[in-house]
Amino acid sequence: MKKILSSLFFISTTVAAFGQAVTSVPAEYNDPTSEVKILINLDQLDQSKDYVLNLIADADAGLDLYMWTWKPFEFPIGSPKANGEGGAPWKNSNELLKLTKEANHLYSYTMIPTQFYEVDAATVFKEDIQFLVKPKDG
Repeated sequence: MKKILSSLFFISTTVAAFGQAVTSVPAEYNDPTSEVKILINLDQLDQSKDYVLNLIADADAGLDLYMWTWKPFEFPIGSPKANGEGGAPWKNSNELLKLTKEANHLYSYTMIPTQFYEVDAATVFKEDIQFLVKPKDG
């Protein structure tokens, strides 16, 4: 699943000034039918961006952070796995997508990609995993 990790790295490098903001456990992940822990290090994001500073401030304030994901599949509004809930989904992130705080500014989400996205392994490889991190009321 090196393609997925390269996608995660691509996402991180588009917002990172240095280092790698997104990694996984295991680091060499090649089977989207097995569990992966995606790690997000807020300190590795580009802190010249206001939205990154706001995200770090939210984390420092003790607010929960959430994953908002659209690939390899984005669940429609009303689905139990939709990114957000209610009439203003961006302002009401789904509790199922709450990140786990591992340490100060380090968050994770654990999943089996084929089960989580309800797609086959070929789709996971083709589409990659793409997401952003946001507070509940983004």
